[in-house]
Amino acid sequence: GCIGIAVFAQVSNARVDFGEIEPRHFPTVEKSLRENGIGASRARMIQTDVFSNITDRYDVVLANPPYIDSSVQNPDLVQEPPEALYAEDGGFKLIEKTLRAVREHLNPGGQLWLEHDPGQSARILSLATELGLIATTHTDQFGTERYTVAYCRT
Repeated sequence: GCIGIAVFAQVSNARVDFGEIEPRHFPTVEKSLRENGIGASRARMIQTDVFSNITDRYDVVLANPPYIDSSVQNPDLVQEPPEALYAEDGGFKLIEKTLRAVREHLNPGGQLWLEHDPGQSARILSLATELGLIATTHTDQFGTERYTVAYCRT
């Protein structure tokens, strides 16, 4: 939910749909909305596995799926729910699912902003190209490849 909350802080007229696979995370998002003075009418919680239960189209999809390889458990992250961090297929399972489905959920000119591990950049760019998306990977404030922006060819 922190990415959606950050959007509200920067875009005064934004409406944000928060997609979570686990409804138990909704109260945390709702608390963040209240604490940041964001009206509930501007947000919607959707229980979803990537895009299941979602039929809308968006100008921007911001995705931070679990992308850590599930075979590599990090003891520094024990306070986080595992389903929020780890994914199968080297951490790529939900990234691939997102890329394969996003075209059906973007408005014309819409963009996907996808957070990922630096080691996944080449695979993301390859799959995006295969799917007819134009994608570029960008670095974070530390110079590490951290996210990819993709959009549909016109």
